[in-house]
Amino acid sequence: MIEVDLYNRIREMNVVEGLSQREVARRLGISRNTVRKYWDGGVIPGACKPRKRDPVVMTEDVISAIKRVSMRTCFPFLTRLCGLCTIATTAR
Repeated sequence: MIEVDLYNRIREMNVVEGLSQREVARRLGISRNTVRKYWDGGVIPGACKPRKRDPVVMTEDVISAIKRVSMRTCFPFLTRLCGLCTIATTAR
């Protein structure tokens, strides 16, 4: 990734001076690929890309797995803690 100063210089050489990508790369001593990446201002150095995630992480499978684990580990603990008698449950 490049510094903002170099990014601004690439944009200036493009818009103001009207130089080619090849000439900008030569003058700045950087790769033409780097110049091309920042040439039109579509990519800004340091900016984070939006993540492509499924917003729904709590699917039915995840919820049921949490319930199974919770009931298996929490129920015995709570019965000992609260002094409740242990009852056979379907959740086990």
